[in-house]
Amino acid sequence: MTSSFPAAINSGTATAIPAGWSSILPPDCIAQLTAFFAFQRELMRTEAAWMAGVPYWDAKQAIARHVLADAHHAESLLKRLHELKATSAEHKQLAGLEEAVRDIASAAHGDEWLFGLYTVVKPWFVQELESYLLLSDPVMDEPSGSLLATVIEDQRRQIAWFHGYKPKFSDWESTDTAAWCAFVRSRLTPALLRGGEPAKTPSLPEGYTAFGGIAAVRRDRTFKVQNKSGYPRDGATYAEKRFLIFYNHIQEMQFAESLGATLYETAAMPWAFHHDLARHMADEVRHATMGQIRLEQLGVRLTEVPMQTQHYEFRSKLDPLERFCLMTLVMESTAFERKRGHVELFEANGDTVSALYETYDIKDEMLHTNLGHVWVPILLRVYHDSRSVSELTEHCRAQISQVISEYPLDAANMIKR
Repeated sequence: MTSSFPAAINSGTATAIPAGWSSILPPDCIAQLTAFFAFQRELMRTEAAWMAGVPYWDAKQAIARHVLADAHHAESLLKRLHELKATSAEHKQLAGLEEAVRDIASAAHGDEWLFGLYTVVKPWFVQELESYLLLSDPVMDEPSGSLLATVIEDQRRQIAWFHGYKPKFSDWESTDTAAWCAFVRSRLTPALLRGGEPAKTPSLPEGYTAFGGIAAVRRDRTFKVQNKSGYPRDGATYAEKRFLIFYNHIQEMQFAESLGATLYETAAMPWAFHHDLARHMADEVRHATMGQIRLEQLGVRLTEVPMQTQHYEFRSKLDPLERFCLMTLVMESTAFERKRGHVELFEANGDTVSALYETYDIKDEMLHTNLGHVWVPILLRVYHDSRSVSELTEHCRAQISQVISEYPLDAANMIKR
């Protein structure tokens, strides 16, 4: 016995578009996701660079987490684009995008950057992502919808963080950011991520210059900043030795800030390099936080100890290729013997907590050294540098020797700052 075909299939409504239904053609889907990826990538790199210019210690800690999350978002978008066979999406140029991100990064100071980013840029990006979801079929394009929903949720958490944020260690330096935020809002035109003819864009306000990175590190006003720690090279007692180890860990914040600058200054590098650097930077901020937490557990507040920033300034004068080689294949790769000695010292004194902190640090540094081995050869090729890895590494060792001669009291701790 055969079944009769449903009567509806021969009715005139069988080919009608369902009420309220919409979808996006695959080429348009690819174009839109490519724009989201490109914007997230450019914004993430700029967030990393600006971390050095934000004075607030606790904001820097949050920014590092946000940069890493945004890098994961971009990675997910690129993976989805590859599923859609958009294999060249990483290299797609969007008219006006880089200029727009540079403009919204051209804030006069850290407060303007933070308010512009978290009260204007990220909410605008969420709206753009939500607009895509409204037009996309939730079944046919469910993989895109699922990942964009995750991005939206995470961006909203970041926005909510800033909404409730108040600097922990000092007051806001400026509360007059309304004019800057208005400019940023005017710069984010619908055409930026949707294609078509770019709208006529406003110029930077008078007195502002195009963003090109951060020249000098900022710290909370309540922190003591000086070129030399003032502490001896080594402690006389176990307590002093332990203090110096974790004091040096908090100085790794400027190491992270140098990585943020490198992330921004290497636009020609493959996306995978930027993704790895976002992880590396977040790890270094975590190391500084580990130092902070352990010192606080030992009764020492951050405002009691001097902060150093001059090593960021020194590294900023190197080109990104030399800077990254210096940081990974010289500074980090030569620190293991010293760090394992720290673990032995802690264990010999029954200090399980300190030993665990240092052990996790060592594991991270192994990853970072491996990143140097992977990416330094590629950096040499991308930037058409004829030196071998070993020649570049020896050159960077000479740079360290120069710094140690300038700051002899810090020589024992200079390898990783």
